Amino acid sequence: MATHRIAVIPGDGIGKEVMPEGIRVLEAVGREFELSFRWDRFSWSCEHYLVEGRMMPEDGLVGQIWAGALMLDHLGHPEASEAVLAAIEEVLAFGPRTPDMGGAARTEDVGKAIADAI
Repeated sequence: MATHRIAVIPGDGIGKEVMPEGIRVLEAVGREFELSFRWDRFSWSCEHYLVEGRMMPEDGLVGQIWAGALMLDHLGHPEASEAVLAAIEEVLAFGPRTPDMGGAARTEDVGKAIADAI
């Protein structure tokens, strides 16, 4: 049985309360149709900000782009997914990096570097 990886980003308000129920429904679908899921949870909320002092964890931007690569793979575009993942690896290895990753670049700079590396 194949395992499908799904990025879960419960936000504030409705998302935080609805997400567990969406997972519950997909787990029921999985039992009925022999599907397996792996939930990759990202804590990006005001609650996270109050505790950590930032909206997203250190790898937040990269996590979002990584989730997009997973989606491309699941939609039947493995070559596109591999290109995105390779670009992420290249930028993580050589920069630029945002302050939360030990650098001085802006989020926009990292996103542009990943796009340029594709």
